[in-house]
Amino acid sequence: MDPIDLVGSEAVSRFIDWGKLQIQGINKRRAVEELIEETAMRAAMILTSVDLSQKFRDVHLVEELLTHRTCLDKDKDEAIRTFLGDKFDKSAYDFVEEFWNSVNLIMATGEESLAARKAAEGTEAIRRKLDTISGALGTNRLDQAELFRYLSSYCARLAKGGNGSNVSRRLFINGSSASVQQAAILTNQKPTLIYAEPGAGKSKLLKNITAELAKDWLVRKRNEAPVFLEARGWSRRYSSLIEGIAKEVIGNASEAAISLIRDNISIFRLIVDGLDEVRRDRDLFFDELARYAADANSLLICSSRFERDCGRIGIQSMCLQEFNDEDVIYYLEQRGIISPRSMLANLSKTGRELMHNPLRLSCLADYLLKKGTYSAPRNLATIFESCIDSMIEAKIAYRDELDSDYLKYQLGSYALECMTEESPRPLRAFFLTKQTPSEAERIAQAGKESGLLSISNGVVDFSHSVLQEYLAAKFLSSQSITTITTYCKQHFENPLLENFFIM
Repeated sequence: MDPIDLVGSEAVSRFIDWGKLQIQGINKRRAVEELIEETAMRAAMILTSVDLSQKFRDVHLVEELLTHRTCLDKDKDEAIRTFLGDKFDKSAYDFVEEFWNSVNLIMATGEESLAARKAAEGTEAIRRKLDTISGALGTNRLDQAELFRYLSSYCARLAKGGNGSNVSRRLFINGSSASVQQAAILTNQKPTLIYAEPGAGKSKLLKNITAELAKDWLVRKRNEAPVFLEARGWSRRYSSLIEGIAKEVIGNASEAAISLIRDNISIFRLIVDGLDEVRRDRDLFFDELARYAADANSLLICSSRFERDCGRIGIQSMCLQEFNDEDVIYYLEQRGIISPRSMLANLSKTGRELMHNPLRLSCLADYLLKKGTYSAPRNLATIFESCIDSMIEAKIAYRDELDSDYLKYQLGSYALECMTEESPRPLRAFFLTKQTPSEAERIAQAGKESGLLSISNGVVDFSHSVLQEYLAAKFLSSQSITTITTYCKQHFENPLLENFFIM
């Protein structure tokens, strides 16, 4: 077993995500990544009364330790004692202190300083130590048989992820008058971009395709195994597509894992969702995709809001078609809405057309089930508000300890930062600048439990970009007219914010 697996790849990813968000210089970034991997590996091997492996597997504890180091709201001793708990010995304390001091050394020095050069030199020693440990434990002996074992486990998880409705989606092939059903994508061998407006169901379609491909691979119906990556993880969770595949399938991006993935790239079908959600190093990301797509052995499916992204990558595109009226009626019937035709007749023509969007339609169904099947909503904002309220009430309202409007306001403030900052702060770091640690944890936990926030590879994100945009728009609309005007002047020409401004 890989030693990193002993402490959990999620914790390692969280470490690396934090490091990348804090560091601009490539030398510092490389130094922190090496330090993180070495620390995670050693945690499982330290002789101590404290289960350090378990401590570093708890992403909340790790995030809190790093956030305190960044915000300096606790001194080092208090932060380490909080991380370790009431009972610990000197070995455990010294280990965490060594990590703390090493991070400080890297972060506090300039790129060209003597200390920074020493830190960079130290990473070479760490690399040699890792090679020695990996050799002793056999972790460098990854072969194709072991890769297939990893793939079997990974595809088994993906196969459970399909959550499609019974409405089969149609796609229009650009440059042709032909349209195809979604099943045709399974046999399509050309690198393809699927584009559509926000909420059209791109992510759900790609997850369903991924699940079907995973099922087919498990029974050897197909030779290519799917790998699903979220584009918004670029530069936070992975800095190359090969690294992303390695982390998804094997759980780490060690040299052995990277080499194994690269040597067997033809057995993967890479599926990358949400190209429009990349906020940082976008040019590097599209260059990476273009190189990947140009490789004759690489199979690629992407999604984006923007058709023009296909030209940046050099691949064909398909437009995901909206629901038609019959699709809408069928969907509402499946959700248990009584007399959907009569209900839709109460909407304006514009309102009926808006319901051709699957996310809006889903929110409408939630609204009707809550308010009554004949209660036509006043406007689009009403159904998004109702959807979000339902998510909150279903999970946390019973506690009677956190007001729904307060949670939406707080999450909206973070949503707005994520919308416009190239390198948004991690969730807890953001709230610790405004709240006490306990209140920051309360907000974060409520957001996760409601489903508005989700954790993927240790990184907290909004569960859907449209809900994020709505919360951000609602928060901005509550600010002063001067703040709103200034914001609009600064960002109105940003095409990535088009849907946000519509809301």
